Amino acid sequence: MFSFGNADTIHDGGRSWQSMRKRLLAAFIYFIVLFPATFAFADYRDEVAVKVDEVWTAARAVLTPLGIKKEDQKKKTIESKWVTDTMVRTSRLLGELSKQSYERKYRMKIIFRDRHYSTEVVIRGIYKVRPTGNAPGSVWKPTQPQFSELELEKKFFNDILGKLAE
Repeated sequence: MFSFGNADTIHDGGRSWQSMRKRLLAAFIYFIVLFPATFAFADYRDEVAVKVDEVWTAARAVLTPLGIKKEDQKKKTIESKWVTDTMVRTSRLLGELSKQSYERKYRMKIIFRDRHYSTEVVIRGIYKVRPTGNAPGSVWKPTQPQFSELELEKKFFNDILGKLAE
């Protein structure tokens, strides 16, 4: 049975809605701490105090060795071709830490947004993996980024800053 104590809480067998909200918030924060990449939205973004054209030139110089798939100056985006490398991913399965080697294929998309006195640079990685040693025709599976992928996006941003400094 519900009983109304004061106007702010509704009691249900000794549990108030306020305490339930606190427990849900605590569980949400705990989840964020355990799985931070889940909430990263796979974007690295930062602002630089230069014009879009200068950042565009620097980003183009960084992506040129990878190969440029698509660039659109009107939409202010540059996208690289697919790059393939090998990486090790760790995961917890039934309490044990397991490591598995994967082939990773990624492509970087850089978006520029003109702000009043700066340029926002958004680096969005698209990632696919497959276990190493698979047959050449095996399927690449899209994946959520892990910490190493987020660091890769940050590295691209730092490379752009390096080209701006030259």
